[in-house]
Amino acid sequence: MHLRLVGLVGAMGLGTIVSLGAMGSVSAADLGARAPVYKAPPVAPPVATWTGFYAGVIGGYADGTSQATPSSLLLDDGAYPVSMNLKGGFVGGQLGYDYQFSNNVVLGIVGDGAWANLTGSTCAEIGGCHNDPDDSYAKGKVNWLATVRGKLGYAVGPQWLIYATGGVAFAGTEARDTFIDGTHDVVSKATLTGYAVGAGAQYKVSQHFSLGVEYLYTDFGTHTYAFDTSNLSGPLNGASIGTDSAVKLNIIKASASYHF
Repeated sequence: MHLRLVGLVGAMGLGTIVSLGAMGSVSAADLGARAPVYKAPPVAPPVATWTGFYAGVIGGYADGTSQATPSSLLLDDGAYPVSMNLKGGFVGGQLGYDYQFSNNVVLGIVGDGAWANLTGSTCAEIGGCHNDPDDSYAKGKVNWLATVRGKLGYAVGPQWLIYATGGVAFAGTEARDTFIDGTHDVVSKATLTGYAVGAGAQYKVSQHFSLGVEYLYTDFGTHTYAFDTSNLSGPLNGASIGTDSAVKLNIIKASASYHF
C-alpha cells in the first residue's frame, strides 16, 4: 500500500513537472513573438508657393540728379540754374504680401522705408568758385526713402520669382545754399512725392527665407523750395527766394526676407 501511494505521488509529480515544462515552453514561445511595427505613411513635402506675408531688411545704393532753377529774384542778381548729382547708400526694411495663382502668376503688394544719406553739391557762386571759404554752393540731400508698390510676377520653378513693380515713392529732402549773402546759409526741407517703376527677382533659399535684388527708377517731379531769409543781410533779408528743383533717382537694392 505504501509503495503504491509513493508510486502514485511520484507519477503525479512527474506529470506535473512535464506539464509545467510544457507550459514554460509555450510561454517562452509566446514571449518571443513580436507584434508587427506600425509605420505611418510618408508625409508629402509642402507645395512650393509664394503665397503669404513676408518681412525683411533692405539696403542698397542710389544715384540721381537734382536740377535746380533759382527764383526770379536770384536770377536778377546773377544766379543761374544748376545741376548736381545725388548719390549714397540707404538701409531699412520692407513688408509685403504675395499671392500665387495656379498658373504661376504672382500678384503682390510691398511697402518699404529706409534711412538714406544721398548728398550732392555744385558751385552756385556768381563768377564761379575759387576754393574760398565763403564760396556759395547749392547742396542737396535725401534723408529717407519709402515706396508703396504693386508687383506682377511669374514663379519660375519652385524657387525663383521674377517681377515688374510700380507705385508711389516718397523722399525726405533738404536743399541748402551756402553763404548766399556772403555770410549765411539758407535751408529748406520738403517731403517729395513721385512714382517708382522697376523690376526685380527673388530666390527662395528655403521654405521661409528668400534673397532678392531690385532696380527702381523714381521721379519726384519739380518742387519749389522756399528759403527762410530772416537771417540774411542786405536786400535779401526777408525776401521771397527759393529754387524749383526736379529730383530723379536710380535705385539698386538687395533684400533678405522671412516668409510667414
